[in-house]
Amino acid sequence: MTYAVEQTCFLFPWGLTPSECAAWVQAWGSILAIVGSVALAIWQTRRQLRAFQHQRQLDGLQAAEALLALAKHGRSVQIHLGEQLDSREAVELAEQGGLPTAMTELNALERALAHMPLQALSPALIGPASMLASAMHQYRLRVENLLQQHRKMDAADLEAQFEVLNTLAFTLQEALADLERHMDRLRRP
Repeated sequence: MTYAVEQTCFLFPWGLTPSECAAWVQAWGSILAIVGSVALAIWQTRRQLRAFQHQRQLDGLQAAEALLALAKHGRSVQIHLGEQLDSREAVELAEQGGLPTAMTELNALERALAHMPLQALSPALIGPASMLASAMHQYRLRVENLLQQHRKMDAADLEAQFEVLNTLAFTLQEALADLERHMDRLRRP
């Protein structure tokens, strides 16, 4: 059998008139356009979601890096204060001089840690960040108490205060080490 081209639909003899063929072509074209639009929307949504997740990871890493920098600086301030406050004579000398720079830095670090946006941090860093903020707060309070009350303390009380400061320094050191371990994990791809 031979067919005239005008009697075919897409060059196949399906027995459709040209207007029926045009209607089917239009219907299938509409379906393909809808499917294509949906596929494009899904692809764009997934791409935007990946970009959003990547940006959240970057933001979280930046917040964690800031927290780590604060922790390192806090540790260096604590070491400096520990060296300045190691005996009754050193405490009396510090009381007269006031440790203006170290105490100002300690106060600034405590405020910065207290206002750290925890929602920007990875859930694994919230505990170490809280422990760090608490240790910094307690350390500042103990240093201020030592500077104000050292004259009223006997040798045993003063030694107990030094021991508490050393314990808080150890807590701060442990929090810093914990943060560094978490940061190593976060920095891995």
